[in-house]
Order: sequence, then C-alpha cells, then structure tokens
Amino acid sequence: MRKNYLSFYLDRAAKFYYDGGYCRFNAQRSLQYMALFGNWLKKKGISLFQINFEHAREFASIYKRQNDPYASVPLAAARRIVKLIQSDYPPPQTSIQKDFNLYAEYLRSSRGLKENSIQSQKKHVQDFLHYLSDHKKKIRSIRPSEILEYLEKIPATPKNSLKKRAFSAIRGYLRFLKILGLKTDHLILAIPPMPCPRKSVASSIIGKKDLKLLFKSIDRSSPTGKRTFAVAHCLHGLAMRVGDVARITLDDIDWHSGTVFINKHKGIKEFKLPLPSQVGKSLVDYIMHGRPKSIYREVFLQHGPRAKGNPATARGLALEIKKAWIKSGLSENYSGTHVFRHSTATHMISQGTTLKVIADVLGHNSIETTALYAQVDIPALRQVAQPWPGKRGKK
Repeated sequence: MRKNYLSFYLDRAAKFYYDGGYCRFNAQRSLQYMALFGNWLKKKGISLFQINFEHAREFASIYKRQNDPYASVPLAAARRIVKLIQSDYPPPQTSIQKDFNLYAEYLRSSRGLKENSIQSQKKHVQDFLHYLSDHKKKIRSIRPSEILEYLEKIPATPKNSLKKRAFSAIRGYLRFLKILGLKTDHLILAIPPMPCPRKSVASSIIGKKDLKLLFKSIDRSSPTGKRTFAVAHCLHGLAMRVGDVARITLDDIDWHSGTVFINKHKGIKEFKLPLPSQVGKSLVDYIMHGRPKSIYREVFLQHGPRAKGNPATARGLALEIKKAWIKSGLSENYSGTHVFRHSTATHMISQGTTLKVIADVLGHNSIETTALYAQVDIPALRQVAQPWPGKRGKK
C-alpha cells in the first residue's frame, strides 16, 4: 500500500480508523478496497483533480459481489477516499450546486434545520434542478403541467415515501424562490398534497413492572453497564431522544439548580428540564466511576482499549439499550429507544398533566404531535368506568 497511487490518503484513512477505535477487521478490509480503488484510478488515468463520487460508484459496481454481507464496503471505502481528496482539492462548484447551497443556507439559518434534514432534501432538489438544466428550462418559463410531468416520473415505493419526500422538498424550494422574488405561486399550487396518515396509537407503553425488570437486568459492575443504566434513565426520566442523550455535555448539567440543558437535534428549540433525582444519581455514578478520562466534554463516551475516549454515538447507545431489552427478556414486547418517550408522555397524561406541559417536556412545537405520543391509559379508564344504570340482563 505504500507504493499505491493513493498511499498518502491511505495513511490518513488508517489514522482515522485507528483514532476512531474502529474494528481492526473492518478497517483492514476498507483499506484494501481503497488500495484497489487507487489501482483502478491509475489504470483509468484519472488524476486527483478529476476524482468524484461517480468514480466511486463505478468502481463499487465492478467490485461489488452478489450475496456478500460486506457488499457495501467497496462503495463506502471509495467514497471516504474521495472525501479526503476533495478536502485538499475541492472541485469547482456547478451552478446547480451553488443554487442548492444558497437554499441550504436558508434552511440552516432561517428554518433552523439540522444537517441531516438538509441532506435528505439535497438529492430531490438537485435532481429537479438537473431536470431543468437538461431540458433547458428556467423557473420563470416552466409550466405547471411540466412540473406534474416531472413528479409523475418519480418511482413509486411502498407507502410512497420517496414521492412524499420529493414533493415536500421541491415545494419547499419553490417557496424559497418566492421569497427571493420569483413568481412561483402557480407552480406551488400545481404540486398536489401527498396523503400522510399518522398513527393514532403510539408504540407499546412500558409498565412499571417491566421498567424495573429492565433496570435490574443491566449489570452496573462494569463501566459500560453504568453507562447503559444512565442512558436508560435519561431516556425514561427526561423523555429524550437517543440522539439528544448522546449530545449531553458536562457543561449542560447544572447540579446546583438540578436542571439539564437540552440541545435538540431537531429544530432550533433549546430548553432546560428539571433533573429527576434517580437520573442524577445514575449520571453521577457513571461520571465518577465509569466514564473514562477524555478531552471531550460529552457525558457519554466510547469504551474499550482503542476507543480513545471519543464521544459515544447515538447508534452505539441505542445498540446497548437493544442488548438490555434482550437480556431482560422483554425484547418481544419492546424494542428501540423511542418507546421511552411514548411511555413517559402517557404516564404524564394519566397523572393529569396538560398536553401543553408535555409538549414543553418533549420539545414539540405542535400539541398535535404531542397527542400522538400520549396515549389513553386503558387500565385507568377501566377503574373509573361506571356500570350502565339498571338491572343486569336488561337491554
């Protein structure tokens, strides 16, 4: 690999895998595909200035094996190398990329959308802009019928999730152009609303007995167990998303006032919540006796000899909760981490808490969204239900 066409970037990639505490087997496999990608580029006569993600896709299509559990590795490895190269040799931006970057900045600064949400719109908006460019059309001259013709070509998927995202992204982009002064009202009206039924019933609600069983099944004698125990308490006691839990820093917790600052990854709303005593105790136990030394301020860190004290990821924390469900024997009834939010909201409803207060705790902007989380407590309803007046047997 030292003599490879991309040897300099192979070194950087290897350092990235090592510092990130990646599995040795996966890192070696990725580096091998990166080296093959370098040989392929050299054979094709493609210089570093010309490399793009299309080359990565073309390479992956050649080396991808059917029924291989690691079939996604060639593309992921090639894309990582392309990102490293483009960080040194950024490609010139096309007019389409410039248009989208302007829209992305609007979504980021004015709408408060996070990067994941912006990236989910990127493909749909750029595909639409490419369509306009290929057909030599401009927004000022395009007709509503042509918009509909383009939308009809979007392939149907189960539950039409792809169409819904595309319709929403293009409609949002047309509204942005309207803010810039273009007349796009007639085009916005041409995009039909896609039905988006929402569930009226949330996922399973955790009972107190099952909750105790879950916490009891977590082995708190190890640092990882202490972390899982604290994460589970944050998910339940604070009704947090696992992504928000992963982002909690030591500076977010005010021990004197007993509050925790929540920096939401959805939207721009940030707020404080009271820190329940049990949540605080589990956090203290992990920070004092389980958290490894680290330069990072995130509360929850990765564990292991090669973790290097890096911040834990939401995916890693969710995996630990999944293991806890399995160990407790409750995996057939519950799964994931979002069930904690549903359960906490439902328990608050049964205690007489108003939807507005629950919406504030969950960080929802709309009470309608909160109503989907907080479900009716059927057992409590049975206790207060009165028998129908009259004698039994009479209709």
